[in-house]
Amino acid sequence: MPIKNLSKQNKEQPIVFVGHSIGGAIATLATICFLDKRLKNIYPLCITFGSPLVGNAALRESIGYHDWFGRFCHVVSKHDVVPRMLLAPFESVAAHLNSILGNASDPQEDCRKLLDNFKRHGESSPYKPFGAYMFCSTYGAACIEDSQAALEILILTLQSIEENDISGALISEHTSYGDLLEHVIESGYSTRTSNISSASSFEMGIALQLEAMGFQTQISLVQTAFDALKKAADLKHKHDMEIKNLTSKLSENQSRMAMLEWYIKIACKGISRCSYNVFRDLGGKVDFKANEIRVYLHPFWDKITNMVKNHQLPSDFRSRDKWIYAGKAYRKLAEPLDIADHYRQQSYLSIQNRESYLSIQKRPLRYRVLEKWLDDKMQTLLDSGLNVKKDRTMFASLIEDSCFWARVEEADKDLTNLQQEQEQTVNAHIKKSLKDFEVYVSKMIEEKSISEEVFFEDSGFMIWWEKYKEFQLQYSEEWESSSPLLKSMGEVKKLGVQKTGF
Repeated sequence: MPIKNLSKQNKEQPIVFVGHSIGGAIATLATICFLDKRLKNIYPLCITFGSPLVGNAALRESIGYHDWFGRFCHVVSKHDVVPRMLLAPFESVAAHLNSILGNASDPQEDCRKLLDNFKRHGESSPYKPFGAYMFCSTYGAACIEDSQAALEILILTLQSIEENDISGALISEHTSYGDLLEHVIESGYSTRTSNISSASSFEMGIALQLEAMGFQTQISLVQTAFDALKKAADLKHKHDMEIKNLTSKLSENQSRMAMLEWYIKIACKGISRCSYNVFRDLGGKVDFKANEIRVYLHPFWDKITNMVKNHQLPSDFRSRDKWIYAGKAYRKLAEPLDIADHYRQQSYLSIQNRESYLSIQKRPLRYRVLEKWLDDKMQTLLDSGLNVKKDRTMFASLIEDSCFWARVEEADKDLTNLQQEQEQTVNAHIKKSLKDFEVYVSKMIEEKSISEEVFFEDSGFMIWWEKYKEFQLQYSEEWESSSPLLKSMGEVKKLGVQKTGF
């Protein structure tokens, strides 16, 4: 059935992709394709048996970012060679595999060389596991969710093979998953824990996992595997503690964000002045307090974005709603003040020498990262068929685009440059930039994603608008009939927004 037809499935009816061997790799890719399309918000499950690895570290990171790890379960028999086949360069294993499959005269030697190659190259292989791995043996089964631990166990379980059975196990286990799973279900998990002595329930749990995976007599392998699983558990605990600490710090910072919101929505509007322009002037005691809060908040979000970049938080952290929307609130409150601070410092320079806040060099990374998290979230919702646009009946309390005032400043710079040009040599690029700004503001007015303070008489936007309208009426006969912003501003006037100037 074509993947697009699966979108017609009943939402209560689960979709499961299943495959064995190469079919498992195909099932994995089909599941990724289905998840990427996000058809009608249906989320499938993928179960593979003896599947080779699919994808590199970048794919694993992308799967983790979208929180899709839980959609994949890979069942791997203890000594099956196929799931490990891509742990070594193809040229180093091809001859040995062909020899084994072609009834080699000395299959034991070829198998030993295969194992040596897997052990030598495994950690550096570009192919990386993702999702949950269920390792099975005649003693039971154990599930591992950490990707790095799964990679290490893939390598270590092969090394636990008995020398006298090396050639038979590598191939025969690949074709006997049905019998193996039936045995696992019937016999349950092994409870022998003699290989690792530990009094803690945590370490006892790891020991039980190792027993179930078939680590029996190889003490050195048991310890190495134990260390790999403990490291994964310790990392998860560390991530949990980091998130707990960040959540506590976020709660503290939200009270400061509330003070910024009071400054923008109440303190300035109470005197019918635009908060952006008030802060740009930085003349009052309350303005300096807002500046102090703004500066205080930045290190917290710098820390979060750096931790995500350096993989110090779970891979799905940046897709979690709590942090996406907290970051959005922070941007809408703090970034306009950053923009005001930037252009206040630039005001002493000639207009030609003023640097744009919107350049990559000037706009802080934290805002660009947080904006991308939100954009990715909105795209996910759109792809799943959900309407993410708000049908507003009133103007927003805070401007949705946190860079709005930077765009106003750049439009003012463009207008000044345009006024200084001779009419016959007007810069076409500047004219286009101003036209694009008109369309941009018109759309925000139509969607009411702009705050009413933008239309206060002292706002930088209204000062720009009056100059721009006068210039266009003087030099362009077509502008009055074709301007989308002139029409939108007429609609604003009808709404009777307080203290407007038209």
